[in-house]
Amino acid sequence: MVLCLGLTKLRVLDKWCEWNRQVREFLGTHAAPQHRWADTGEEARHLSLSISSSIYLSFVKMAVYNNTWRNNLWLGWFYIQLPISLLVDLLEFIYPTSMYQPEGSTLHFFWKAKQWYIETYKDPIVQWTAETASGHDSWMGLFLHFELLFLVPTTIYGLYRLGVQQKGTRGTDELLFFVYALEIAFTTLVCVHDTWYWDSNVYTESIKNTLRWQFYAPFVIVPLIGAFDMGSRLVARLNAAEEAAEDKKTQ
Repeated sequence: MVLCLGLTKLRVLDKWCEWNRQVREFLGTHAAPQHRWADTGEEARHLSLSISSSIYLSFVKMAVYNNTWRNNLWLGWFYIQLPISLLVDLLEFIYPTSMYQPEGSTLHFFWKAKQWYIETYKDPIVQWTAETASGHDSWMGLFLHFELLFLVPTTIYGLYRLGVQQKGTRGTDELLFFVYALEIAFTTLVCVHDTWYWDSNVYTESIKNTLRWQFYAPFVIVPLIGAFDMGSRLVARLNAAEEAAEDKKTQ
């Protein structure tokens, strides 16, 4: 689908260039020699250039915003990711204990759910804190800062861009979401890699596999697919821009 989109853009550019060339040839060969450069000929040439430029600008305007159906999948991802970040991953990192530990507090439900997960799977990554860090896992603090300062703002922007404005993605959006997806995939992959070094006396192979493939793997695979999607959009834009630049040089 992405490849077809890129090829379609290139075909439209090719047709525009061919049409522009044919109009110029027609005006140049059908005008009488003595009047070829007369005022009427010049006006016709300017008119043809104006029309062709308008068509080209219309195409460029349409190509600026990418309104593919895959934007809905991205929007769904953003809706899922935001509460996970704010109410699970960053719960103890950004909120005071009074907001989640006491019974009946605002975020107590999410704290209880997280505690159940920790008690069930003993996931050391989810229960990491700066106070309990053992040294080798200090990278978790860096990842939490990344999530707070980059992932959360980007997720909110994605919801606004695709859910509120509903204009599709521009080239800058696609570059941002490309980096965003790679960051999620990479940081989660580090967590997957870390599971192979957990103490087997504490974490059984069954628990490790459950964490790897049921909880961690989706946050590697899905973002990688998203990165491929945004990367393909960027490649299509670059190819179209290069083709347009080459056509401009030959005119």
